[in-house]
Amino acid sequence: MTEAVLRVRPIPEVKEYSSIVFHDFEVGIKFMDEVARSRNWPASIRVVDNQQFKASQALKENNTSMAKNIVEALKMFYVLRIKGFDINKFVGCTIVFEGSRIEVDNQKANLYRIAAKYHGLVAGSETGLKGYFLTFAIAYVRDFAAQYSYIAESFETSCPWSKVSTLCSKVRERLIKACLDRGIKEDRLFVSFRVTQLYETGAAVYVYFGYNYAYANISKDKVVEVYEEIENECREEVLKQGGSLSHHHGIGKIRKRFMKRILPPMALDLMQDVKKSLDPKNVFAINNTIYRLENEEKEDLEGHAH
Repeated sequence: MTEAVLRVRPIPEVKEYSSIVFHDFEVGIKFMDEVARSRNWPASIRVVDNQQFKASQALKENNTSMAKNIVEALKMFYVLRIKGFDINKFVGCTIVFEGSRIEVDNQKANLYRIAAKYHGLVAGSETGLKGYFLTFAIAYVRDFAAQYSYIAESFETSCPWSKVSTLCSKVRERLIKACLDRGIKEDRLFVSFRVTQLYETGAAVYVYFGYNYAYANISKDKVVEVYEEIENECREEVLKQGGSLSHHHGIGKIRKRFMKRILPPMALDLMQDVKKSLDPKNVFAINNTIYRLENEEKEDLEGHAH
């Protein structure tokens, strides 16, 4: 890299966190769709499913104050008993508002108006902040879990709003089946979805999954291979349900086997020719994306792992 152009923006006058809980994931998706169409968006907003919401709450710091513990218990009583939320179904929406005081107030008014339409319950700033904390902590949790024979990762896609719900449902089914076929029991499997990045026409969807391979009798030398097999089955399902091959993670070596599924031969030939013209010795991004795509059928999972 020899040159960079920087875009400078003023620090926002106001930055506030918030959160909303909805009765289930399907309702949360409908809420996000309507917010996207309103075009009055906060700086960040995402809906996480029940599994991920409970995980974020489990990582909260322990309260040393009895008063805070009582308040938390009362909040949970209100949500579950008074408002009728199911602890195994309700989902969380975490939000960051940024801008001038007027902009933030307008965003909040719009968001809470739409949330009320879907019977959402505003859960406060602390819950929102803890939801984002999970994003920063999840890599450390993953590395810690790896010491105990637990493998976990995420992959992403994007799709139109009309396909978000079905895509999540079908990918979950495919993932569970792929794991069961390899001796990984459902009670040892973590599967979670997050809908994020609002666009008028659709959303980015993250899929998180992990499992303890020791209970499935998977040898250490096969762990990455089996994981990639499962992930590739899920990508097959993503494409089948109308999702993109990638939202922003790119293609690289792992996903390039799917390139012929998403681009016509003319487009692949054009990319091959550009690559060969600019980089005839294949110095950059070796064998990533499309280069030597004609040999991809010979590449097995072991080769990708190496």
